[in-house]
Amino acid sequence: MPNSREMLLNILYRTKTRLKDKVSPFQIECLEMLQKKIRAIQVDEFTETNLLVCNILLDQCFCDLEDMVPRESRIIGLINKANLSNEDFYTKINHIFDKEIKKLNHCLRDAFYDQTFINVKRILIDMKTELTRLKTALDHKIEDAKAPCFLH
Repeated sequence: MPNSREMLLNILYRTKTRLKDKVSPFQIECLEMLQKKIRAIQVDEFTETNLLVCNILLDQCFCDLEDMVPRESRIIGLINKANLSNEDFYTKINHIFDKEIKKLNHCLRDAFYDQTFINVKRILIDMKTELTRLKTALDHKIEDAKAPCFLH
């Protein structure tokens, strides 16, 4: 049976492959970025911290393994809608990241120091930052396309 990291990477890969022609290039680029960020999680065979981190990411951010929240509250459920504008997609994923970071902040305040939560929070902040960078680049492309060309 695959571990949570492998499961998460497989889910992202299958989702990207299945939706490649159904969602915008920006959303595909976001999926690819998320895959890269998951692959970049350091593997620690001794403490298996990477698996704990991926467990939290898998269940809390990307999927809802217990099916307890609306599908759109998780990234994969949101992407599977395949009819969101880039702006809605960005806003909703950003909201998911904000909500999970806030939840982790609360856990870190109420619980004993837990390196796993700190690692998850760091990864979420990194993903959110990269998502914002991708959205800014998209906005610049759109703006450049709208700008009149004065070259003769």
